[in-house]
Amino acid sequence: MAMLINEDIKVSSKTHLTFGTWYIGFVCSACDERVGLFTDSSNGSRSHGIDGTGMLEVRCPSCGNEQTQAAKLLVQFQFFPRAR
Repeated sequence: MAMLINEDIKVSSKTHLTFGTWYIGFVCSACDERVGLFTDSSNGSRSHGIDGTGMLEVRCPSCGNEQTQAAKLLVQFQFFPRAR
């Protein structure tokens, strides 16, 4: 997936992440939970290819914190729930 984001946009996070599935997203600045925005079809084997100067406005599905993330700083991760 190659995507250039050069404007600020509001995006929806996935409300449910599936155990073992790869995602593109970020770590919430308020609760430290991983927030998935897109499913990573490469399963972590290729760079996600998202770049640009744009910012993504996102609400964390775990704590509800509204935050802004730089598109070029998104990360790939495989979801495994944290032990509580």
